[in-house]
Amino acid sequence: MKHILFIVSILACSSLFGQSLGDIFGVGTSSKEEAKPQQTEVVKQSKGKAKMPKHISKEISQEEFDSIFMKASQGNDNAQLALGVLYARGVKPVVVNPELALEWLMKSANNGNLAAMTYIGAIYSEGKLVKRDINKAIYWREMAAEKGSAADKYALANAFIYGYMLPADKQKAFYWLTKAGEAGDIRAIDQLISIYTNNNDTQNVKRWKTEKSYAQIKLAQTGNVPAMYEAYRLYMTGKGGVYKSIPKAIFWLTKASDSGHIQAIETLANMYIQGRYVGKDFAKGISLLEKLANNDAMYAMKISSIYGENGENQDLQKAEQWLDKAAEKLTNINKLHLIWKLWAGSGVVKNPKKASKYCADMIHETKGENQKQYLSQIKVDIDSGKPAPKSFSELCK
Repeated sequence: MKHILFIVSILACSSLFGQSLGDIFGVGTSSKEEAKPQQTEVVKQSKGKAKMPKHISKEISQEEFDSIFMKASQGNDNAQLALGVLYARGVKPVVVNPELALEWLMKSANNGNLAAMTYIGAIYSEGKLVKRDINKAIYWREMAAEKGSAADKYALANAFIYGYMLPADKQKAFYWLTKAGEAGDIRAIDQLISIYTNNNDTQNVKRWKTEKSYAQIKLAQTGNVPAMYEAYRLYMTGKGGVYKSIPKAIFWLTKASDSGHIQAIETLANMYIQGRYVGKDFAKGISLLEKLANNDAMYAMKISSIYGENGENQDLQKAEQWLDKAAEKLTNINKLHLIWKLWAGSGVVKNPKKASKYCADMIHETKGENQKQYLSQIKVDIDSGKPAPKSFSELCK
């Protein structure tokens, strides 16, 4: 089936109104960049799933219009929305027609289309296509938010804060913020915690911290990776109204690690290496760290340090190999640390010759004259056989 162009203008949906309610109630700050309304856009729909291109089309073909009209006439709410926007915007082959625009938008809204409800609210608020009617604007915006997601409720709360396309109203803002929080929007919950903290309302602070914990767990269950790591922390500590459960904590830590969460990978790797909360498995722990070392030289340094530690897994040759891998991407201060380790034999086999080579590379790469002189003196000390300082901090003095 040929794709149909659906033109959807959503002037007020989730993330459009980014100012924190804390700003209004005297706590917290947030970026106003998020408050900018999304631009009217063309939606290309296939099998019921819409994608939002960046720019609105000023014209569609007669064939596309006929296809939209046919589907709209058959009761398809997305097609009704698209047809309403065509008439509202005057997209060729039609001209602006407020009556037909509102007629089709109302049909879409009555069929449960939330975007149509929101758009009708915007039309009545703007007062260009139809006579401005704030009461109707509020009615349709609240209807959409009531039936919509937690993010929709949060967006409406922020709309009432800014007074954008709606009159500023603290009470309605707080009402919809609460509704968003109850629906599990963590941004709303964080702002409610800030508001109640500012008002010294410990009972409600405790309530919303508990709500946040369970919202994080629910979010983790949907596949949200950062929420998985937060779920691990909640079950590990037993804070925020969640009972402590090491098995559940490890379950979510593993899920987050498998999904690529860097802090989760490192945490789980350390657990395997140390045998803490999980069975000791040095090879598995190192394998996890190696994934991180591929993109971050500091993890290569960490692996080198682990192999350099005294104990059953000490392997100074591997420690040096990982130092060499780290050297390829290290910043200057960390490369200097590498030089000191090779010079002093700290966690690796002592290798002044290689330390001198890396020092020469740093001198070549460094632009500052003072830094060149500093590094040149270190190289002279290494080449002369002078013992390395007892600690890296002494070298940096």
